[in-house]
Amino acid sequence: VIAALALFTTLSSFVSPVMAGDFGGAIDKWQHPSGATVYLAERHDFPYITFHLTVRSGALFDPAQKSGLANFTAKFMARGAGERGRKEIVTQLDQLGVELNITAGQTGISFDGDGLSRNLNELVDVLGDVIQRPTFPKAELEKLEAKQIDIDSPMYILNLKLKSDLSKFTE
Repeated sequence: VIAALALFTTLSSFVSPVMAGDFGGAIDKWQHPSGATVYLAERHDFPYITFHLTVRSGALFDPAQKSGLANFTAKFMARGAGERGRKEIVTQLDQLGVELNITAGQTGISFDGDGLSRNLNELVDVLGDVIQRPTFPKAELEKLEAKQIDIDSPMYILNLKLKSDLSKFTE
């Protein structure tokens, strides 16, 4: 039984000393065929998994005229993937006892969650579709477009300023 599973596609190979210290056990590392660096921490006495995957992308990589694209993409990915529609993804994750959160930060889109370890294979199947095969259904796209922030809003303007200021660190 796997207690904690952490998947990372990283900018560099790294395991936080805090993560290793808090866990108190060994953390195995290997390269997945997809190119992802995988970290695995097992505790066989605990029937629960926690996972984290970060894909290099995010607000700092948004094209100049498409600020918010990473955030929009993160919100949209689980609305259709592979052969699954939004309702099927939500239902399957619920039946598996999995909580999935997809968020966009400045340098990555993160997939975080937890659930029962006995459902790991099914979780990997659903999560693989969401990450590798999002379908971006038109009907779902139209729903999200209607909810997006107005370009004249203070939040949009502040995000542009923040992105401009932070981009100085990536040059």
